[in-house]
Amino acid sequence: PQVSPDNRFIFFTSNKSGSNQVWRMNADGTAQMQLTRNEGGYPCAVSPDGNWVFYRSGLRSTLWKVSSEGGPEVEVSDRNMTRPAISPDGTHVAYFSYKNKKWTIAVTNLAEGKQTAAFDYADGKSTAVKIAWSPDSRTLLYVSNVDMKNTLWRLALDSGKTEFVADLGGDLIDDFSLAPDGNGFAFIRGKWLHDVVLIKGLK
Repeated sequence: PQVSPDNRFIFFTSNKSGSNQVWRMNADGTAQMQLTRNEGGYPCAVSPDGNWVFYRSGLRSTLWKVSSEGGPEVEVSDRNMTRPAISPDGTHVAYFSYKNKKWTIAVTNLAEGKQTAAFDYADGKSTAVKIAWSPDSRTLLYVSNVDMKNTLWRLALDSGKTEFVADLGGDLIDDFSLAPDGNGFAFIRGKWLHDVVLIKGLK
């Protein structure tokens, strides 16, 4: 779920209308309203002015947007994007791109829909985990997983230089988020637990 900048609305995905579509509700859960009806998908950000909801297509992994009041669904970019993250100033999107059997981190200008930069991602040895932007929209923080070890890195867009931030352990990283001031972060990690169940008497 994504929260609007004024904290009035929550945007989320639901399939209660028959397919995964983007919905809006008040912060208290009331007045639920379906925003998308065609492509649908999963919301990943709200524009700084609160007028647009960006979402990733569940069918083609391309980036779309729709008015927070509902209306036509607009394709922002036809590029295949994995784990897209919109910059706080609403001008760019960073995402994982898979080419030549290698993951990279790419950045695309939202106004033009053109890729403006691409960076190596853990030497192509890690699968896509998560990207987040710094509050000033000048730096990316990302998690990589290499040899069952999760690490957090900082990437300066101007110079392309990376800096080690923290060791996040060996458990699966499901999500992480920066503090509003950019000085701290929280993350979710854990393990899959599997049980074997014996069922008798089947006919």
